[in-house]
Amino acid sequence: MKMKIDYNKAKKLLEDKPNISNEEYTERLWSLWEKLYENSHLLDSKADRELKTKVNKRIQEVER
Repeated sequence: MKMKIDYNKAKKLLEDKPNISNEEYTERLWSLWEKLYENSHLLDSKADRELKTKVNKRIQEVER
């Protein structure tokens, strides 16, 4: 079973930080990361790979 990710919500989270606290933003980002990686063997499209790359970059920015 392939997992569903709302790419529009994920893209918005990565491109424009919503008007929420840093803690909530970080929590949402890590939640997205977990969804991507707990089923990474099922995610194999180019869009999936690009999303994972963007999430990793944003997490590195947040963790600095």
